[in-house]
Amino acid sequence: MKIFGALAALLLGGGNVMSQQSPLLTVMVTANGKEVPMDLNRGESPLAAAVRFITQHNLGVSVDPKTRKPSQMAIQLAEVLLAQLTTKQEQQTRQETTKKPIASFPVMADNGQQLRFDHFEGGDIALEAQSFCQAALPSADLGQCVASIVNGANQIMAETPPPKAERKVVLQLPINVNGQQIPMGIAEGEDATVASGFFCRGLDLGTEDAFSGCVDQVKPLAEAKIVEWMQEQEAARQQSQQKNDDGPPLFEIPIQVGEKILPLTFTLAENPAATTKRFCDVQWDYISTVLQNYEEGGEITKDLCFNTLYGMVTNMIDEMLKSDDGQKLVESQRLFVVPVQIETEQGVTTLDLNVFPGQTANDAVGEFLRVTGIGDGARSQLVDLVMQTASAM
Repeated sequence: MKIFGALAALLLGGGNVMSQQSPLLTVMVTANGKEVPMDLNRGESPLAAAVRFITQHNLGVSVDPKTRKPSQMAIQLAEVLLAQLTTKQEQQTRQETTKKPIASFPVMADNGQQLRFDHFEGGDIALEAQSFCQAALPSADLGQCVASIVNGANQIMAETPPPKAERKVVLQLPINVNGQQIPMGIAEGEDATVASGFFCRGLDLGTEDAFSGCVDQVKPLAEAKIVEWMQEQEAARQQSQQKNDDGPPLFEIPIQVGEKILPLTFTLAENPAATTKRFCDVQWDYISTVLQNYEEGGEITKDLCFNTLYGMVTNMIDEMLKSDDGQKLVESQRLFVVPVQIETEQGVTTLDLNVFPGQTANDAVGEFLRVTGIGDGARSQLVDLVMQTASAM
């Protein structure tokens, strides 16, 4: 296997410094009929790792005793390591293009040019350092170069204060400031005093007296908003409890909005449209706050919440009812069934119109029409049929 100039320099460069840390890279290789891990240690060149692997596993000659050149097997194994290392470096580079470095400092390259080493959050600092040393300082001892770069980055990170935790705003209310409506955010876990302080500081009022006056005016509004939100959460909890009392839930959809998971629970007796609308109403303060963080301009309404969720909810209901478990649940929970005969190209077919405890005739018919695709013109006749069946029971 022929080795070209740049590839040979990378394979043969560097010393045999062995790291006591975890390997930089591991590749599975077939040796003596078994799959064996071949490690590339931090600060070690691919060729040095290949020579060490051949020697450890008694795979033959790793270095020609006459020419002192690596054997063909060592070169081939080194190329495997190099290919995997290059792929890993490229993946990390693509990830780093969207991040800001958390440690950065200048380094003088072999050609006299001043370069900058960057370490990114979540990146492998040893891999970053090895890639940098091989590209910028090829004449340096690879192990010593990597150690120096890593130590420098660690020192910078130790001296850098950690970033402040970001406020997670869950509520917003408009505040009139000199005739202009400015949204005030209330973060998760904040009371009215803290939230008012954040808002008033952001107005840059100039004096402490003006700041205190702002807090005194805004705080009661924040308190009222927090109380309203807590009441809505309690109402949602009670509604959820009532659903559980009415009957077993059909399913629960975990809906992620921002950084929260909000449960949307249904029972067989519920109208999916009404339940979806109630969910959007109860959770609207939080949902609208999250949407405002992503949308600039335009009006954000509850219709967006409903239209997004309703299709998801009805699709999940339909898929569930098609299953064997869904059919068994329907049969065990329905109050009664109304057989409905319809004409098709294949002849007359009988469909079940299920009515569940607590469900109105109109809701039961509405679900039947939606699932079967029958036109709304049949609603009145079917509602009467359901009412007649219920009266006869």
